Amino acid sequence: MHNNSIHEYFHGVQLSELIPAGQKLVILKEDETLQEVVNQLSTHHLLAAPVVDKHSKLVGMLSMLDIVQFIVASSPENVDFKNWQELEISGRCINLQTAKHVMGFSARDQYMPLKSNLPATMAIELFSKGVHRAIVEEDVTTDKYIGTLSQTDILKRLAEHLHMGKMKNLGEKLVKDLGLGLSKPVTIDGSENVLHAMKELAKANVSALPVVDHHGHLVGNFSASDLRGFYLDRIPHFEFTTRTFLEKYSPKSLVPFFVELDGLKFVDLVKKLTHPEIHDVIHAQTVKVDHSMHRVWVVSDERKVVGVVTLTDIMKVIMDHVEEL
Repeated sequence: MHNNSIHEYFHGVQLSELIPAGQKLVILKEDETLQEVVNQLSTHHLLAAPVVDKHSKLVGMLSMLDIVQFIVASSPENVDFKNWQELEISGRCINLQTAKHVMGFSARDQYMPLKSNLPATMAIELFSKGVHRAIVEEDVTTDKYIGTLSQTDILKRLAEHLHMGKMKNLGEKLVKDLGLGLSKPVTIDGSENVLHAMKELAKANVSALPVVDHHGHLVGNFSASDLRGFYLDRIPHFEFTTRTFLEKYSPKSLVPFFVELDGLKFVDLVKKLTHPEIHDVIHAQTVKVDHSMHRVWVVSDERKVVGVVTLTDIMKVIMDHVEEL
């Protein structure tokens, strides 16, 4: 006979209980330009936000990955990086597009509102299929928006309970025995231009990829969130190398978050994702991060990327794990 204590626990928790207290409701308007959208997301340190129409009705969700996919689809097939006029025209055309035309472009966080009285497992099931966040509405009698629930919110609750009762059995399992971190992701060479890096993100339809040097050693990560600095200048810098772009706009991304699988328990992995400490090899120091992480790269003892664990993987464990009685 099999059981799943983690699933049972979350099935008894309503979505309304998981929305972070004091969550600021940042809402985008469908006629806002892409530049205005990115600036809003950047100001509030968000990766996505709901979109409303001119009648203030919710019509969708727009994420940074949508923007990556849109930029790639809208960019010239063969960019001449020496032709600044071509780059400027392309950049301005992209900037002037509106939220209405970009939201849902990645097909990742589709508009699927959930009612606040539903069990958390309804959201976790969506999250286990790659959806990163969901809009939560008040109840069945109204479509009033009360907040956004993300994979991170589930992770934090999991971290609080993984050491309790039968759930402790899962926490003590080795990460590799759960089948996590064993698939090698595509890597980005830091010397490639940033448009190439975006194309790799778009092709894989993922939010981030590891950046490596010419030896294949992990030196950083390039993610959709790094593009929040993309619009600080007059035009997007398509011509920058990925490393130069990160140095200018997102230097923290050049201090990658990674683990080695040997001996790593699931409870410790969840703890690392929830309260990450990133080891800055170059400056020989440990940096504490004030927010949870969406993924962690798995490296060999030579610091070459051999795998990745994402929050989607964690959601799958919650949904699918079975324990012997």
